[in-house]
Amino acid sequence: MDKVFGLVHGLGFSNFLQSLLGQEESLLVPLLAFNVGLEMGQLVIVSLILGIGTLLQFLKIPEKWWQTAVLLLTVVFALLLIKEKWLF
Repeated sequence: MDKVFGLVHGLGFSNFLQSLLGQEESLLVPLLAFNVGLEMGQLVIVSLILGIGTLLQFLKIPEKWWQTAVLLLTVVFALLLIKEKWLF
C-alpha cells in the first residue's frame, strides 16, 4: 500500500512541477534546487527546535510548561492552516 501511495504522490508532484516549469527542457536542475532548498529548510527548523529545547533545559523551565506551550502553538498553527484551506 505504501508503494501505491508513493507512486500517486510522485506522479502528482511531477505533474505539478511540470506545470510550474512550463516548457523547460531539463527538470534535473530545478528539481535538484527544489530538493536542496527543502532539505535546508528542514535542517533550519530542526536546528531551531533543538536550540530552543536546549535553552529551555538550561534555564530549568519545567518540562510540562514547555510541552504545553508547544502543544498550543501546534494547535494554533493547525487551525490557521485549516482556516486558510477551507475558509478562503
